[in-house]
Amino acid sequence: MTTLRLNGGRELKRNRQRSVYFSRLRPSTGRRPQDESLRVKEPPTAPRIILTMQTHKQLQRHNSLQLALQQTHRVLLRWSESGGNGLPNPEAEVRETHYDPLPPDLQERVDAIVAGSPWETLTRKWYRTSMTTKALAESMCIGRRQLYADWNALLWYYRGRFEETDLHE
Repeated sequence: MTTLRLNGGRELKRNRQRSVYFSRLRPSTGRRPQDESLRVKEPPTAPRIILTMQTHKQLQRHNSLQLALQQTHRVLLRWSESGGNGLPNPEAEVRETHYDPLPPDLQERVDAIVAGSPWETLTRKWYRTSMTTKALAESMCIGRRQLYADWNALLWYYRGRFEETDLHE
């Protein structure tokens, strides 16, 4: 009886290094021929879409602010950051500042517009307190839907007043 010793088997298993790239399912030499290049599929091209108001309305969330009112909302947010005389009020709620305050001349003009508006109470409560919309609606004795409807009307009013007085950021 002759014993035939095959190369491979245990010796190869011992000599191989464990690697995440090694597959036990099919033997491989671990080398590619030099003339063979790696081929990769081209990624599919994204379709080019021209955004119109119709597609914008389809893409926006149901509760997002209308494009026409975003600039007015931003002016009022910046107005809210620089309110008061600069002295700390110990009774005020703590708010984090996220927007740059308006320049002093614009601040005075916006203050005058807000002071003379029928929406002054809601404007000051919405923009200068950190109350949640639920708490704000309860404090004004209205529902949340009505609060958002009033806020929307408030923004349209201020947009008209800002355009009338030629107020821009």
